[in-house]
Amino acid sequence: ALQSSSSEDDPLAYVRDSYIERSRQYRRTRFQHDDWLLHRSPDRFFKNLRTLVFSGIYRGISKEVATVTGIATFIWAWNLFLGEGYTGLDGLHHDPIANLPLLTLPLTPFTLASPSLGLLLVFRTNASYGRWDEARKAWGLTINNSRNIARMGAAWSSKSIEPKDEIRRQKLEHLAKCIWAFPRSLARHMESPFISEADYVADLRENLDP
Repeated sequence: ALQSSSSEDDPLAYVRDSYIERSRQYRRTRFQHDDWLLHRSPDRFFKNLRTLVFSGIYRGISKEVATVTGIATFIWAWNLFLGEGYTGLDGLHHDPIANLPLLTLPLTPFTLASPSLGLLLVFRTNASYGRWDEARKAWGLTINNSRNIARMGAAWSSKSIEPKDEIRRQKLEHLAKCIWAFPRSLARHMESPFISEADYVADLRENLDP
């Protein structure tokens, strides 16, 4: 029997309630001609500056940005007021409050790791696009095969096999519902059981015979 899952049993409910997950359903799925026009607009730079704090990516990684900003601010303040002092706008150097060691890191590890990180980023991006393209092809193949099954079922349904038109029509409708349920169930299988499970169960119970 089909059962719906409650969100109270979801151990990852706090992740699914985050902005970056809740906003996924509102993201565009394709780039149309008008979108390219806006993307090439000469005013896009100022528009992006105005909407920076409302960016979905920025809001999704706000905790990481705040953490890095806080650490950088702390190191800057430590080295400025406790390590080496600072030079004011008047050009005079002001001694630090306490002569504590500077918080620094050598540049050699970052210099050596930069090429490797760049190649890793390219490989991961290509792999991500490859997985997306394979999923798109698999989904298109599923849709095409579903149409083929429906077409073959309609072609094989004849009076020589089932002379009664009403029974033949009912069988074709049942076949169409089963074909509809397969890609629906396949897509549902790829998602979490805690997302739209109740809607999925209601759709199957409404369209499929018990």
